[in-house]
Amino acid sequence: MTGVIDPAGATRGTHLLASSDYVLRAPRQRVWDLLASTIIQCMPVEQMEIVDDSTFKALLKVRIAFVEIPFQIRVRATEIDPIASLGTSVSVSKGGMRFSIKVWYFLSQIDEDSTAVASTASLEGSSGLMWLLRNQQRKFARQMFEAIRENLERNCS
Repeated sequence: MTGVIDPAGATRGTHLLASSDYVLRAPRQRVWDLLASTIIQCMPVEQMEIVDDSTFKALLKVRIAFVEIPFQIRVRATEIDPIASLGTSVSVSKGGMRFSIKVWYFLSQIDEDSTAVASTASLEGSSGLMWLLRNQQRKFARQMFEAIRENLERNCS
């Protein structure tokens, strides 16, 4: 099928930060209809600016130890295969420090009323200092995937 992304190949050439797999009791079209808005609602961002129909910029505050550090983020939907997969690129910067995370969401219909969701977050590019934040990046990705799962479960039932 043309345009379908291979979930196993989504993290090729990157460093896996987190992944999540679960099943929702809802048809795949219903999950797809809620996915993009759920992702945005679950992101703990401020000062969101919509750039175009596939991109937004915002301020993300991350707590590291006892300090809250603001990062500029740019989220862009990069590959969309309706009702099957959504790939996004999340670029994060703070001064001269930058990194990019590729996030994929794959939807597979199990039966008429059940959909499997597989999510991955992988580090694509990073300046040297940002590698020090890898554990924080993993924790954040896991928390985001959990919040998205909970929100989808609540809204799909």
